[in-house]
Amino acid sequence: MPEELLDWRRLIEPAATWEIRAAGRTSSARERTEGGRIFGSGQPPRGPHVDAVAVGDRVLHTSFGLGTVVDTMGTGQNAKADVDFGSLGVKRLSLRHAPMEKL
Repeated sequence: MPEELLDWRRLIEPAATWEIRAAGRTSSARERTEGGRIFGSGQPPRGPHVDAVAVGDRVLHTSFGLGTVVDTMGTGQNAKADVDFGSLGVKRLSLRHAPMEKL
């Protein structure tokens, strides 16, 4: 292909590098101290969560919004609840993982 037909352009910003920053920390170390999630850390950022709910309890989920508990099952680490979020329907949520708070 003739050189005059080639038009080399960089359309996106280059990815962050692993170089040492002025403070002597890598970008991943800075993310760790600033609360960012590190790939492979195994633990997602924790939001509010509930240890136990009962039928009729009102809860606020960070994604689904306001809901009412319609059924519960399991105990401890295996506790789950069916929550009615109105127009979004009934969702079965693991209390251990669901980012919600009891109202």
